[in-house]
Formats: sequence, C-alpha cells, structure tokens
Amino acid sequence: MKSHLLHETIGRLIRSDDFSNEGKIQVLMDTACDKENRRRISLCKQTTGDPIRYFDVDMLIAIGGRAKVIIEIEESNVKPVQIFGKLFASAFSDYFKYSGQESDIPSPIDKAILFVQILDSSKLNVEQSRKTVQWAHIQRSIQESLKSPYGRIKKYILFQGTPRDFKQDAEKGRRLIEKIKEFLEKNP
Repeated sequence: MKSHLLHETIGRLIRSDDFSNEGKIQVLMDTACDKENRRRISLCKQTTGDPIRYFDVDMLIAIGGRAKVIIEIEESNVKPVQIFGKLFASAFSDYFKYSGQESDIPSPIDKAILFVQILDSSKLNVEQSRKTVQWAHIQRSIQESLKSPYGRIKKYILFQGTPRDFKQDAEKGRRLIEKIKEFLEKNP
C-alpha cells in the first residue's frame, strides 16, 4: 500500500484533538488518512434516481449526521486545476456516502460548510518554486469569490506545509484545529 505521510499526519492530528468530546461530532477518514480504515467518503449530487458520485474526499467532519467540514489533502498534484476542481465539486454536492455507515442512505451536506485544502510543500525547492505564491493567489481568489453565495462552501482555508508542520505540537497543526473549531462554533 502506498504511503501517504501528510494524510496520515493530518489523520493523527485531527483524531488526537478528540472532537468527539464536543457532542455529536464524527471525524470520518479514508484509507490514506487511516491505514486501518478501508472506507471511502464520496460526495454526491442527489438526482431523481441514485445519487451521482462526484468524487471522494480525504476527511469529513459531521455533526448530527450532517457534513460540516471537508478536508482535502494534496501530496502530489498541486496544480491550480486540481485545487479549484475539488472545491468546485464539493460546492455543488449535497450528500455524502461513507462506506462504513450502517445505512446505504446518503447523509446530507450542510448548507454552510468549511472546505480545508492542505497542500504538501515538501517536494518543492522553496528558493526556486513559485508554487507558494501561486497558492496564496488561489486562496485569495477563492475567498474573494465566497463573498457571494457559492454552492455550499461558506469558508475556505488553504494550508501548505510538510508533514512535520502538522505534527500535534506544531504551529500549523494547532492553527488547523483552531480554524475548524472556530468554524464549528460559529456554524453549529
């Protein structure tokens, strides 16, 4: 099985913060974030027939069975079309299916969600790459577009860094957890 170091680090970080103490919160992870977990989290669009699957996400936080936070981690394909594409597909999905659910019935995605993208910068030559500048522009463009309604995405945050940056005691790891908690408190 392929190693996903950044996915696994984020999976340990969010699990270690124990969101479950705050009520009916579920932290759902795919196999890349939790090797023991052989499940997938699919975002879907409801149609007159079966839901249409748009794509699978890495992590999802649900409260009372409704998706509130979607977390997408990119370790290799960090091109703008990949970054924008996942956001766009998420914005227009209205249900999620978790292969570990007891029921096969899709669960709803809240009307106001937080979308977090975490981009791996460990393979970049920081002195020569313009990717971090590009990512900053992408984040500003997306945040600017969210001033008017854009599907279900209410807030967008882009983090960049290496697995070391997201360890439990690292600043970016603490900021990631802080931003998620802040959103969940403001959008119960």
